Amino acid sequence: MNAALVEPITLQELWLAISKGKPNKAPGPDGDCLEFYKTAWDVIKLDFLHIINCMCLKGTIIAKQFQGHIFCLPKKAHSKGIDDYRPLTLMNTDYKIMIG
Repeated sequence: MNAALVEPITLQELWLAISKGKPNKAPGPDGDCLEFYKTAWDVIKLDFLHIINCMCLKGTIIAKQFQGHIFCLPKKAHSKGIDDYRPLTLMNTDYKIMIG
């Protein structure tokens, strides 16, 4: 196994993952969007780093962290059948950052 895969994530790596995220995306069930993490970074960075490292290295992901909301968006006006919809899953932002 590559040793880098079992090393803790650094603050710089976490910030890089957050800064590369696309803005203006819909939040998941937790209600947090990427802009929250960017705006509150100075306040949350150490706690968030601890959470992400627990998720990655210890596998301590609680069910609510990887739950998503599924929506069916119509592909065209006046959609009638199931093929006229596209499923979309809104995941929590912390989970998206972690798997990013």
